[in-house]
Amino acid sequence: MLSDTSTLASFLPEGMAPKFLDILQKNQATLKITKDRKSKFGDYRWPTKAHPFHRISVNGTLNPYAFMTTLIHEIAHMLTRIQFDKNVTHHGKEWKACYGNLLRHFAQFEQIPQDLRDAWIRHSHNPKASTVGDAHLFRILNSYNITDDNGKTYLSELEPGDFFSLGKKLFRFEKKRRTKILSKDLDSKRMYLVHHLAEVQRIELPNKEKVD
Repeated sequence: MLSDTSTLASFLPEGMAPKFLDILQKNQATLKITKDRKSKFGDYRWPTKAHPFHRISVNGTLNPYAFMTTLIHEIAHMLTRIQFDKNVTHHGKEWKACYGNLLRHFAQFEQIPQDLRDAWIRHSHNPKASTVGDAHLFRILNSYNITDDNGKTYLSELEPGDFFSLGKKLFRFEKKRRTKILSKDLDSKRMYLVHHLAEVQRIELPNKEKVD
């Protein structure tokens, strides 16, 4: 079990580490800080015979407020599992109630900036299964990223016909859908659905009308 306050403190807002260590230790939970995972920000796994502790992991690349939000999310899974065992759905009403209560609790601390406090409270009334599912909260959390002014923007800020890069690939914005953008890979000509909150680099191409 994680017992090093100074290690956890380097990932959380100032003064918050002891509060989370207390929850983890009281519930015999381990916390693993991982490398960046594109598919998820964190996860929770219940005890097994091979691993007799509750296990939580959070991406160590997240900014302190995003790290804290993800940790609260996963702690809510743990506490819900402890209270209800296997008798509830993963992101059901019991988890939503627990997560919402935790967000409102931690929103009271002065270390939490007002815009995030408001976003947490708003989110707490009907939490989404993923932070990305709440565009307002996701934008607030991302605003605390340390940036190098690299010109990146959310895909939702672009318009049909605009070009953008994502990783090493070049795409054209084709059509808006609910939370995804239909985008064409200009190399393979394949179509992809990209989340509208993906951070992309807008690209200006000459002779746009000649790109198929």
